[in-house]
Amino acid sequence: MLFKSLIILAVILIAGEILCRKLGAIYRTPWEQILNKACFSPRYGWKWPANVTEYTRNPDGGDHIAYRYNSHGWCDVEHSRKKPEGVVRILVIGDSFTQGVVKFEKLYTRQMERLFQSAGYDVEVISMGIVGWATDQQLLALKHEGVQYSPDIVISQFCSNDLAENMPINDVPFGNKARALKPITFFLKEGKLVQRKVDPETIIRRYNPLKSRIAGVIFSSALVYNLCSIFYSFGREEQPAMDGTVPNWGEKYPLMPDLYSENAPEWVAKAWELYSALIRETKKVAENHNALFFVLSVSGNEGEREWNLRWKRFYRDENGSEWVTWKGEKIAIDYMYFRRRWKRAVEDAGATCIPTRRKHERYKFDAHTNEAGNLTMARDIVDFLLENTEARSLLCVNNK
Repeated sequence: MLFKSLIILAVILIAGEILCRKLGAIYRTPWEQILNKACFSPRYGWKWPANVTEYTRNPDGGDHIAYRYNSHGWCDVEHSRKKPEGVVRILVIGDSFTQGVVKFEKLYTRQMERLFQSAGYDVEVISMGIVGWATDQQLLALKHEGVQYSPDIVISQFCSNDLAENMPINDVPFGNKARALKPITFFLKEGKLVQRKVDPETIIRRYNPLKSRIAGVIFSSALVYNLCSIFYSFGREEQPAMDGTVPNWGEKYPLMPDLYSENAPEWVAKAWELYSALIRETKKVAENHNALFFVLSVSGNEGEREWNLRWKRFYRDENGSEWVTWKGEKIAIDYMYFRRRWKRAVEDAGATCIPTRRKHERYKFDAHTNEAGNLTMARDIVDFLLENTEARSLLCVNNK
């Protein structure tokens, strides 16, 4: 009887899988994708394979978004290593904001290129963004691959997550779980940036190939995807889609007050120092290859503030006072302090910040920028580069 029941169940699952593959796309969520062995990278920790298509879901609309990764594993069109004559190349390195959670042609990097070209500038924008990456991986990507494209301008995209995720995993025990896969960690020794290779055996132990293979099989299933879609549809009006199983998500996961106050613990000060050193080194690599270097932050702006307020990750009263409830205690914060601290860290590294003049709108059910937010990001960058003396000179010289 048990054997017969198992046979029936197997037939149902196989039939369901075949039907779902006929009806819809295969779905794997970002961290489940990273845990798949195909995404492991001995150089960066993780990176997409070449010439694959992956799928995610529009957080607000539920429709599928397909991502096609080029022959070098970037969510971008193909680019030749050799720079075409008379073209200004802009290289953007970043995380999931640069990889994008919008349709490909709506990515801010693609919209930058169109904005420049519509204004008469022969500009090519190259995007090198991977979900979960931090500043240290951006530096390595620029050294190993980015400079091969001979960019004229390099832009490093920053997110608040980078602070903890740049740090050695033993120094800051929280952060994304894939951080354990990094083959190189950076730290400061007597004020100087030092990199240390991680023992490959340590990475293998952290990686757990068998678990990753199982996760890869499960989350490449169209049946699992459709079951997730049904589950996902419940409670969407009550909490963000990133964790739809948790009511009052924002109140349970408030902003960390340490990042929004001058009175921060030691690890935060060290994290800012390390970030500044990484930016200094990234700038050095760019300039050694005759490229201008700028930094863009997707954190500490009005679009992000509105999103965090909406989901009660912090509070603001009619007098403008801001606070979070952290471990049962009400703690005052200054939300825009984070951006000022970021700006100071970038300037300490001798680099230049790209100002945020427009609101970078977020999805309702996800903290990433939506299509409108990607467009305003593109416009802010284009306006800045056309106003910056060095960048404008470069753009004009190459577009006579």
